[in-house]
Amino acid sequence: MTKPDPKSPVVRRRPHTLVFVGLFLAVVVVLTIKARLEPPTNVSLAVSDLAPTVQFAQAQAAGQPMLLFFHSDTCSSCTYMKATIGQVWPAYRQQIELVSINVYDQQNSDLLRTEGIRVVPTLVFIDQTGTRQVEVGTMRPEMLDQRLAGLAAGS
Repeated sequence: MTKPDPKSPVVRRRPHTLVFVGLFLAVVVVLTIKARLEPPTNVSLAVSDLAPTVQFAQAQAAGQPMLLFFHSDTCSSCTYMKATIGQVWPAYRQQIELVSINVYDQQNSDLLRTEGIRVVPTLVFIDQTGTRQVEVGTMRPEMLDQRLAGLAAGS
Protein backbone atom coordinates (compact mmCIF):
# COMPACT_ATOMS: atom_id res chain seq x y z
CA MET A 1 0.00 0.00 0.00
CA THR A 2 1.27 3.49 -0.84
CA LYS A 3 1.12 6.52 1.37
CA PRO A 4 -0.57 9.68 0.03
CA ASP A 5 1.78 12.38 -1.06
CA PRO A 6 1.51 15.31 1.44
CA LYS A 7 1.94 17.74 -1.45
CA SER A 8 -0.98 16.36 -3.43
CA PRO A 9 -3.87 18.77 -4.17
CA VAL A 10 -6.35 16.72 -2.11
CA VAL A 11 -4.32 17.12 1.09
CA ARG A 12 -3.81 20.88 0.53
CA ARG A 13 -7.49 21.58 -0.06
CA ARG A 14 -8.68 19.93 3.12
CA PRO A 15 -7.21 22.54 5.53
CA HIS A 16 -8.71 25.34 3.41
CA THR A 17 -12.12 23.68 3.58
CA LEU A 18 -11.88 23.36 7.35
CA VAL A 19 -10.88 27.03 7.68
CA PHE A 20 -13.82 28.07 5.49
CA VAL A 21 -16.29 25.98 7.50
CA GLY A 22 -14.86 27.36 10.76
CA LEU A 23 -15.19 30.97 9.59
CA PHE A 24 -18.71 30.32 8.36
CA LEU A 25 -19.74 28.89 11.74
CA ALA A 26 -18.12 31.81 13.58
CA VAL A 27 -20.09 34.32 11.48
CA VAL A 28 -23.34 32.43 12.13
CA VAL A 29 -22.68 32.43 15.89
CA VAL A 30 -21.83 36.16 15.96
CA LEU A 31 -24.95 37.09 13.96
CA THR A 32 -27.13 34.92 16.19
CA ILE A 33 -25.76 36.52 19.37
CA LYS A 34 -26.11 40.02 17.91
CA ALA A 35 -29.74 39.37 16.95
CA ARG A 36 -30.53 38.25 20.49
CA LEU A 37 -28.85 41.26 22.12
CA GLU A 38 -30.50 43.91 19.96
CA PRO A 39 -34.14 44.72 20.64
CA PRO A 40 -36.57 44.61 17.72
CA THR A 41 -36.66 47.79 15.64
CA ASN A 42 -40.28 47.67 14.49
CA VAL A 43 -41.82 48.73 17.80
CA SER A 44 -44.15 51.71 17.92
CA LEU A 45 -44.36 53.97 20.96
CA ALA A 46 -47.71 55.47 20.04
CA VAL A 47 -49.17 55.11 23.54
CA SER A 48 -51.59 58.03 23.49
CA ASP A 49 -53.52 60.14 21.03
CA LEU A 50 -52.90 63.16 23.26
CA ALA A 51 -50.18 65.70 22.56
CA PRO A 52 -47.13 65.02 24.76
CA THR A 53 -47.64 68.31 26.66
CA VAL A 54 -51.21 67.30 27.54
CA GLN A 55 -50.18 63.76 28.42
CA PHE A 56 -47.39 65.13 30.65
CA ALA A 57 -49.72 67.61 32.39
CA GLN A 58 -52.35 64.95 33.09
CA ALA A 59 -49.83 62.49 34.53
CA GLN A 60 -48.23 65.25 36.60
CA ALA A 61 -51.61 66.34 37.99
CA ALA A 62 -52.39 62.72 38.92
CA GLY A 63 -49.01 62.31 40.66
CA GLN A 64 -48.23 59.39 38.37
CA PRO A 65 -44.62 58.26 37.75
CA MET A 66 -43.47 59.07 34.22
CA LEU A 67 -40.83 58.24 31.70
CA LEU A 68 -40.24 61.14 29.33
CA PHE A 69 -38.48 59.93 26.20
CA PHE A 70 -36.96 62.75 24.14
CA HIS A 71 -35.93 61.57 20.69
CA SER A 72 -35.82 62.28 16.97
CA ASP A 73 -36.78 60.05 14.06
CA THR A 74 -33.39 60.44 12.37
CA CYS A 75 -31.03 59.44 15.19
CA SER A 76 -29.81 55.81 15.26
CA SER A 77 -29.37 55.86 19.06
CA CYS A 78 -32.97 57.09 19.35
CA THR A 79 -34.15 54.22 17.15
CA TYR A 80 -32.30 51.78 19.40
CA MET A 81 -33.88 53.32 22.52
CA LYS A 82 -37.32 53.34 20.93
CA ALA A 83 -37.01 49.59 20.38
CA THR A 84 -35.60 49.04 23.89
CA ILE A 85 -38.44 51.00 25.50
CA GLY A 86 -40.94 49.12 23.33
CA GLN A 87 -39.49 45.88 24.63
CA VAL A 88 -39.31 46.79 28.36
CA TRP A 89 -41.96 49.42 29.12
CA PRO A 90 -45.14 47.38 28.41
CA ALA A 91 -44.59 45.47 31.67
CA TYR A 92 -44.94 48.82 33.51
CA ARG A 93 -47.77 50.25 31.41
CA GLN A 94 -50.22 50.26 34.36
CA GLN A 95 -47.82 52.02 36.76
CA ILE A 96 -45.73 54.41 34.65
CA GLU A 97 -46.88 56.92 32.05
CA LEU A 98 -44.69 56.95 28.94
CA VAL A 99 -44.50 60.31 27.19
CA SER A 100 -42.75 60.01 23.82
CA ILE A 101 -41.50 63.44 22.71
CA ASN A 102 -40.12 64.09 19.22
CA VAL A 103 -37.72 67.02 19.59
CA TYR A 104 -38.39 68.24 16.03
CA ASP A 105 -42.13 68.63 16.58
CA GLN A 106 -42.83 72.32 17.33
CA GLN A 107 -45.68 71.49 19.72
CA ASN A 108 -43.07 69.99 22.06
CA SER A 109 -40.83 73.07 22.32
CA ASP A 110 -42.15 74.03 25.78
CA LEU A 111 -41.31 70.59 27.18
CA LEU A 112 -37.84 70.79 25.65
CA ARG A 113 -37.23 74.15 27.33
CA THR A 114 -38.75 73.10 30.66
CA GLU A 115 -36.68 69.92 30.85
CA GLY A 116 -33.53 71.53 29.42
CA ILE A 117 -33.07 68.95 26.69
CA ARG A 118 -29.97 69.48 24.55
CA VAL A 119 -29.08 65.93 23.43
CA VAL A 120 -31.10 62.96 22.19
CA PRO A 121 -31.92 60.38 23.22
CA THR A 122 -32.66 61.62 26.72
CA LEU A 123 -34.82 59.78 29.24
CA VAL A 124 -36.27 61.60 32.23
CA PHE A 125 -37.60 59.39 35.02
CA ILE A 126 -40.07 61.27 37.23
CA ASP A 127 -41.37 59.69 40.44
CA GLN A 128 -44.66 60.41 42.27
CA THR A 129 -43.12 63.33 44.14
CA GLY A 130 -41.82 64.98 40.95
CA THR A 131 -38.17 64.09 41.54
CA ARG A 132 -36.34 63.75 38.24
CA GLN A 133 -33.47 61.50 37.21
CA VAL A 134 -32.02 62.13 33.77
CA GLU A 135 -30.28 59.57 31.59
CA VAL A 136 -28.64 60.79 28.37
CA GLY A 137 -27.84 58.27 25.64
CA THR A 138 -28.78 54.64 25.27
CA MET A 139 -29.51 52.08 27.95
CA ARG A 140 -29.39 48.30 27.76
CA PRO A 141 -32.80 46.65 28.26
CA GLU A 142 -31.73 45.22 31.64
CA MET A 143 -30.74 48.66 32.96
CA LEU A 144 -33.97 50.25 31.73
CA ASP A 145 -35.93 47.46 33.38
CA GLN A 146 -34.15 48.12 36.70
CA ARG A 147 -34.86 51.86 36.50
CA LEU A 148 -38.54 51.33 35.65
CA ALA A 149 -38.93 48.74 38.42
CA GLY A 150 -37.51 51.24 40.92
CA LEU A 151 -39.77 53.98 39.60
CA ALA A 152 -42.83 51.71 39.81
CA ALA A 153 -41.91 50.69 43.36
CA GLY A 154 -41.61 54.32 44.40
CA SER A 155 -37.87 54.34 44.97
